[in-house]
Amino acid sequence: QGPDGDLIGVGFYQQDVLRKIFGSLYSWNDATGGVSGSGLGGGPQGVCPPGWTIPTNEDWADLGTAINGGNAITFNSDWSGLATHLTVEASFNTERMWPYSPGFEKKNTYGWNAIPCGHSTDKYSRFRHLLQYGMWWSCGETDGKGQYRYIFYNANSVPSHAVDKDDIGVSVRCVRYHK
Repeated sequence: QGPDGDLIGVGFYQQDVLRKIFGSLYSWNDATGGVSGSGLGGGPQGVCPPGWTIPTNEDWADLGTAINGGNAITFNSDWSGLATHLTVEASFNTERMWPYSPGFEKKNTYGWNAIPCGHSTDKYSRFRHLLQYGMWWSCGETDGKGQYRYIFYNANSVPSHAVDKDDIGVSVRCVRYHK
């Protein structure tokens, strides 16, 4: 929900039952309220609850550094070998989320519980890759495009990408820093 209580974003195939299981998909503008941010905990509230924010590129880099054994990692690197620490083995209606992919174990070492919620395109009119891709917004921008990180079921990395701020809908993981 947005700060005014209105529902923002959509469930996969615009189905409320799938929204309850997988959460909502948001365009960058819907997720952030059209506001970018920077620094640890410096993102906008956007669709997050009070006291929480949309993660910044620095928030993402902080997570990457933690799961990289404390070795600094940037937002723009591909985080090779790190997806295993964020993804969880799970099933939906007896179908395996994250299709079997040898060499990419889903260990969920840090309890981040990443599941493949897919994404939407064409302003919430087309839906793709449920149970195969997990994608999460950053409130960062590059060349006027919104940035996100993603995990594909057969690649043990967490690369970033930038897209049109209104065309694609992906998930949000809110962050909270105690100051």
